Amino acid sequence: MYDYTQLNDDRGKLDEILLENIREGGFGFPFSAALYERVTLVSPQDAMEYVKRLAEDNNIELMPSKGIF
Repeated sequence: MYDYTQLNDDRGKLDEILLENIREGGFGFPFSAALYERVTLVSPQDAMEYVKRLAEDNNIELMPSKGIF
């Protein structure tokens, strides 16, 4: 199992992993937000905002959902 806590020191690699998950669709966005939250120790809302912004900056359209976004 990969030790994701190391990604806190390598934000470029963390963003790569988040983007890969977002591109997968489905549960990629919530998984990315949860991962970002746990690695960086930010609030769930801040994690969701970061991942949304990351997706927008990379021209990835998030699928609308019922209350997840």
